[in-house]
Amino acid sequence: MSSTFSSCFYIIKSKFEPNIYIEWMKNFLSIVKNFNLVIYSDEVSSKYIPEETKKNNKIKIIIKPLENFYNYKYKDFWIE
Repeated sequence: MSSTFSSCFYIIKSKFEPNIYIEWMKNFLSIVKNFNLVIYSDEVSSKYIPEETKKNNKIKIIIKPLENFYNYKYKDFWIE
């Protein structure tokens, strides 16, 4: 039996610059061998996902705008 993990990658205003998150993402993607991974991202952010990642049959990328997530409606509450 194989495990499946879910993650996301969106370039948004954050604590660190985008290049830091891109490096972290690359490090994480490099270990995807014995589990499946689903990554949610938007059109713009997905361009930063390395091309070789898209060839890994253990990784599935789902294009979904951040605003389409159910909990996005609570964004202002989280910011507050």
